[in-house]
Formats: sequence, structure tokens, C-alpha cells
Amino acid sequence: MSKKSNSSDFVTQNQRSFAKKLTRSVNKSKNKVILQSSEREISEERLVHFDTEEEKEKEKEKEKEKEKEKEKEKEKEKENKTRKSKSLKQKNTFPQLIPKKEVDRLLKNQNSSDTQYVEGYLRVNPRCHKYAYLSLSDEQCDLLIVGLRDRNRAFDGDFVIACINQPEKWQIHQGQKQKTGVIVCIKKKIHPRKTVGCFKLFGTSTFFYPRDHRVPLIKISKKSLQQFAVSASNYEDTLYLVVITDWLEPRFAIGKIEKIIGSTRDIRAESNAILLEHDLDVTPYGPDVTKGLPKGDYALTENDIKDREDWRHECIFTIDPHTAVDLDDSVSCKLLENGNYEIGVHISDVTHYMEFLSPLDIQVSKRAITVYMTDNVYHMLPKQLCQVCSLSPGQDKLTFSVIWEMTKDAQVVKHRFAKTVIKSCCQMAYHHAQKFIENPENNWPDNFLNINGNFSISDLSIKTALLRNHREPSMYILNVTKDTLQSFGIHLDIKSSASLHTTIKCYEQETETENDETKMIMKSRMMVINNLCSRAMTRATYICSSTVKTEEELRHYALNVSFYTHFTSPIRRYSDCVVHRLLYSTIKNVELPKRWCKTLCKSIAENCNIKKYSAKMAQERSNELYFTYLIDLRGPIVTIGIVLSINENFIDVILCQLGIKLRITFTQLENLALVEYSTKCSISTINISWKQPTVTQVIKK
Repeated sequence: MSKKSNSSDFVTQNQRSFAKKLTRSVNKSKNKVILQSSEREISEERLVHFDTEEEKEKEKEKEKEKEKEKEKEKEKEKENKTRKSKSLKQKNTFPQLIPKKEVDRLLKNQNSSDTQYVEGYLRVNPRCHKYAYLSLSDEQCDLLIVGLRDRNRAFDGDFVIACINQPEKWQIHQGQKQKTGVIVCIKKKIHPRKTVGCFKLFGTSTFFYPRDHRVPLIKISKKSLQQFAVSASNYEDTLYLVVITDWLEPRFAIGKIEKIIGSTRDIRAESNAILLEHDLDVTPYGPDVTKGLPKGDYALTENDIKDREDWRHECIFTIDPHTAVDLDDSVSCKLLENGNYEIGVHISDVTHYMEFLSPLDIQVSKRAITVYMTDNVYHMLPKQLCQVCSLSPGQDKLTFSVIWEMTKDAQVVKHRFAKTVIKSCCQMAYHHAQKFIENPENNWPDNFLNINGNFSISDLSIKTALLRNHREPSMYILNVTKDTLQSFGIHLDIKSSASLHTTIKCYEQETETENDETKMIMKSRMMVINNLCSRAMTRATYICSSTVKTEEELRHYALNVSFYTHFTSPIRRYSDCVVHRLLYSTIKNVELPKRWCKTLCKSIAENCNIKKYSAKMAQERSNELYFTYLIDLRGPIVTIGIVLSINENFIDVILCQLGIKLRITFTQLENLALVEYSTKCSISTINISWKQPTVTQVIKK
């Protein structure tokens, strides 16, 4: 029992020992496996760690590249913004003007074969202020100024200097390149910087819209708006006079209200607006200026008549329109014993009553001209002086006369000037004189009025004289006109002003031999011929003789004479008063007034040019105003019109019976007709297909 028990214990012990060894062995194996596994994990972790570091480095590099790209993009954006800002700034600011002295130097030193700078009077398109023009000598097309920025604060009529752009900036006009440019200097401001118009809302702001489309939009200060009580209830129907005080950016100018004119529905206010817009002073003269002037019923004294030739016994008469009030010229004609005629032209001696550079003379020189409106006449002189100087029949009057001796065929034998006293025996109207001419009993030579020769003042030596200059026309436009009329069977000789005048005269004479209906058509044709020819002509101007380089610059193209000036209308033109003074001092061989000089003569000439043109424009506007008023009262007028020119957007017509030019834009026909424009062989054609009734009109030019 005991042995068995011992052996059992031994087995158990062995088993336990084996189990322990086995357990140890297994544990060792496990530990080894665990260790190996751990080593593998550590190794893998290390590998993963190494891979992550590389990726991180790469990511960092990528991020750096992205940051660089972003920085580049930001820089580009900044550059674009700067460029856009500069571009916007350029659009919103004017180029810097060049000082007058510097631009004079540039003009003087430039190569004549490669002209970069040109000067002249700026003309702004009256229908679109975006386009302005400068005439170029010996060029078919004008220099084109595009946009308000390139106009550079210049207004219509200003004397400016422009820089011609590079050829790549030129534009195409009628199949050829037209030069463009930029104003670089406003040498003389001629435009008054005043305008008439109404206020309109523009977003939250109130802007002034000028009636003259050549003038930019104007921003008015709140102070000025409050001062004149401008509100939404009254601004659209009220006319205001605004003075432009500054022009800092192209979009709009800065201005202030100077005057409330009145309602747009009041024709008197409209008429007054025309005078104000053209800067024409028509206020009555004050007592400080008229003090000492003779009254209208003034009788001549012995002192007035002293040293004058007495022509009161001669047959002298005036010939004027039947509505004329100021009779400042008269004529006489007497048969001499030798068979020649003594012809006298006697002009009112205004300067006898108006001393040079007196307060009255200075005021008259500023006004420079009588303004004829449809509803009124605004005299250059005080009313009482007009009455004293007017050559009314049966009254003794002081005159400045030129007397010719002529042969029967109108050849001048001799001439002279004289201060005279006359008494007109008759006031004739043009139709009275025409009856005498048409009367067969008056056996006058056909060419009686064609006085030959430059016979009067060419022999007088006046270094600083006020002359009337008319430059040659644009031969390019004249040639185009010639070709246009030739296609209608009308042939013009444009070699000289004399040949042009002769050919036009031939067509005028044809109107006298036709029946009434044909006569009306022929007269209409003549109106069109004259109108088309006038487009090529330049505007005649007053000029100081000592400011030109050659005598050729003094020539008058239309009259075909070397020297010409105004003498016959001193009551209504200040230029004639100047000529009277110069002429008298020359024929009497006395010194000119001490203050008379080239500068003063030039200044007077320029002002006379401005006021004469302004008065002409005001008169035309006044006629248009009253014609519009008439249409409004009586309704539409049906009349015959002749087409002057054709464009894809409009046609220009002249209403011959009314003497009015109109522009008909095709936007007016948008819902009434279909308009098609085409050109073939230089002939423009417009097809107008009316919807009601279904009729097609074809207009060609």
C-alpha cells in the first residue's frame, strides 16, 4: 500500500515537473513570439513613422508651393486692381494741360512735315458731346476728339491746341482713316461757361441737364439748390441759368445757379433763356453811361456842321427792308456834265457822338452788335442815340460819305471820302427799288452794279486795321458737293470763288423764265445748291491786319478781293465804328488814338466775332421757338421738303417754302415703318416700308 502510494506520488511529481517544464517552455516560446511580434510592431511603427515624416515634408513643400501660388495670385490681383484703378482714375480724371508758353514752343519747333500739335477753334457736335472737331489745313477730314476726357475741359468755340494721336488710335471715316487727338492746352476760353436747362433726379442725386447737348452734365452744390429753393415739385418745369465753376472729372462739371428764368411753358421766358444762353447783354443802358447824350429830337448845331460838306440839297434816299428801324446808310446818284455819274454812299456818323474809349464806347464795344429776335430788337446803342443817328427822311443828319465818279459802264474814275451833312428825301423799301429796276423806262446797263476793281481803301496805309477775312473753303467738301450735284445734272465750276459765283448765278437766272410751278421748284433747287455749297465754306471773321504774316491771309474769298471791311452799319455793328475812326484819322492824316494798338485791335476783333456769331445763333433759335409755338397753336403743316443728306440713322431735309432745315431720325418711325439703308457706288439709299398704308418710299442721294 505504501509502495503503491509512493509510486503514485512520484508520477504525480514527474507530471508536475514536466508540466512546469512544458509551461516554462511554452511561456518562453510565447515570450519569444511576443518579443518577435513586438519587434516586428516596433519595426513597422518605425517604418510607418518614416513614411509619415516624408509625406509631411512633401505636404509642407506642397503647402509652401500653394502659398507661393496664392501670393502670386494676390500680387496679380493687386496689379489688376492697380491697373483697373489707374484705368478708372484715368477715365475719371483729365490729362494735365500744358502751359501756354510751353505749347507755343512746341508748335514753333515742330517739323512741318511731321506735325504733332495743331491749333484752332473747337467745334463740338451739337447732337452728341462725345465728338468734337478741329479743322486741319490741307486735310480732307477734321481732327476728331473722342470723349469728354480727351476734350480736356474745353468747350465749344474755345481756341485750343491738340496733340495728334498715334496712327493705331485713328478711326475709320467714310472709308479712310481720320486722325484723332487730345486737347493739351486751352489757349483762349471763348465759351461763356453758362448754360440753360432743368434739373432731373439721377438716383439719389439731383443733376442739372443743359439744353445745349454740347455742354456736360452739371452737379450743383446743395447750398445753391437750397438758396434757389429747388425741389422735386418745381425743378423739371423751371428753366435755370447755371454758371460752370469747375470741371474736375469727365463725368460731370461743377456749377452754381445764377438765375431762375421762368417756366418752360412761358414763351417770354424761353426767349429770354436764348439770350442768356448765348451770353448776350440786352439790359437797358444806365444813366451813368447815357448822361450827356443828345435826345431823339436833337437838332444839329453850327458846331456839328462845321468843316463838313453840305449835301442837303442833293437827292439822297435810303433803301432798307420795310420793317427796318435803324436807317444807317443812304445813297445818291447824279449825272455829271461829262456824262459820268457821281455815286454817293452816306453812312450815319455814330462816332461823332461817341468818343473813343469813353464809358459809353466801352459798353458798346462789349455788346458789339444789335440782336434781332423774332419778338424784339435789342439795339447795340442806347435807344436815344439810335434815333439821333438814324437817317430818317426830312431831317438833317451827320454822315461819313464815300463818293465815286463812274462811267456809264461802271468803271471807277476816282473816289474820295468826306464828313458830310445830308437830308434824306425818301425812305424806300427793297420792293420799291426793285420796281424802279424792273421798269423798262430805266435804261440802266445790265452790269451797272458790278463795280470793277478794289478801288477804295486799298490805297490807304493803315498798319493796324480791322478787316473782314474769309478763308478759302474746304476743297475736299466742295469737290464732294460738285460730284453730288453733277449726278443731278448740275455742273459747278469750283476753280475760284468768281467761277463758282458765275455758275450758281446761271442757275438762278433760269428761275426767271419758267412758269409759277416750275419757278417754285427751281427756287427750291437754288436753295439746296446754296445750302450744299455753304457747307464747304468757312466762317468770315474780323481780323487785325498787323497779326498776320502775309497779305494773302487778309483776302476775302467770297467777294474775291484782297482787302475788305465793314463800313456801312455803325448803328448796329461796333466794327464799323472802329473802321470809321481809323479811316477818318488816315484821310485827315492825324494820329490815331494813343491807346490804339495791335493788342486792342485784336481783342475787339475777337469779341466782335464772338458776339456776331452768338447773335446769329440766337436769332435762329428765336425763329425756331416761334415756329414751334405756331405749330403748337395751329397744328401740323404739310409742306414740300428736299433731302440734303442721308445717313443710316437719319435724313436731313430743307423745307423750301419755310426756309427751315430739319433732321428726321428713324427712331421716330420705329412702330410706323421698316427702314433699310444701303450704299452702292457712293449712292446712299433709304427704303421706308410703311405699315399703314402699305407703301414703300425710296430716297436716294
